[in-house]
Amino acid sequence: DSAQEEHAEPQTEFAPLPEGTYCCKLLSVGSEPNPNDHILRTTLELEVQGEEHKGRRIWEKVKHADNLMWKAVQLFSGMGLEGKVNSWHEWTDIMKTKVGCEFEVTTQNRTYDDKVYPGVKRIKVDDPVPF
Repeated sequence: DSAQEEHAEPQTEFAPLPEGTYCCKLLSVGSEPNPNDHILRTTLELEVQGEEHKGRRIWEKVKHADNLMWKAVQLFSGMGLEGKVNSWHEWTDIMKTKVGCEFEVTTQNRTYDDKVYPGVKRIKVDDPVPF
């Protein structure tokens, strides 16, 4: 019991990020095999830049599967990328070129094992209004 008490966090830490549109910075892009089916997947880690939820993270995982190609295309074009991509490996490498860039991200929550996870519903280049 004492181990559980040591790791207790304020309940607000577990509240899911509300669905909405946020300015987010792409922090990292990495690939690893899915622990369940061992199919490679690429994870995009985004950090909310806005005041109210600043610092909250969104992890968008894209399995390297033909039936999820639509998701890869949506992220690719939403980030302002163009051109032909010949492989999942190449797609991942091109996505890495956007690390550090900011995007307007609209989230959509999904539930898995009674936990709520924010995911990317839509992403687009964040065009700040020039002063």
